[in-house]
Amino acid sequence: MKYSRIWQNFTGLALEFLLLNSVIPSPAWAGRYVFNQTPQTIERYFGRYNTKKSNGKVITYTYAPKSFRRLFPQFPKSNFSITFINNQAKYITLNFNGDFYKYSGSFNYDKAEAIKF
Repeated sequence: MKYSRIWQNFTGLALEFLLLNSVIPSPAWAGRYVFNQTPQTIERYFGRYNTKKSNGKVITYTYAPKSFRRLFPQFPKSNFSITFINNQAKYITLNFNGDFYKYSGSFNYDKAEAIKF
């Protein structure tokens, strides 16, 4: 096999690799970063917050997006809170406001299910 043929094969494979990497998004790009984001960024993700509690530099916003309710249909009044410290998201809390004891499902989620959050 000639040197030019090897070089052509290597170049073709390298270009295919670059093309595939540009088409398939990484998991971080496919999802939404939440931690260390500002309230304005989170509002673009989930919509306007329902409630806001402020305690100095610690602010907690409560959200109730439709996508969250689709994940937990047995809790129609459920929501979640994001706590911001110095204008950066630091904590996420799921608030199941309903008949939690009636839920017979598992509280453990695999990666495929957790990505939906």
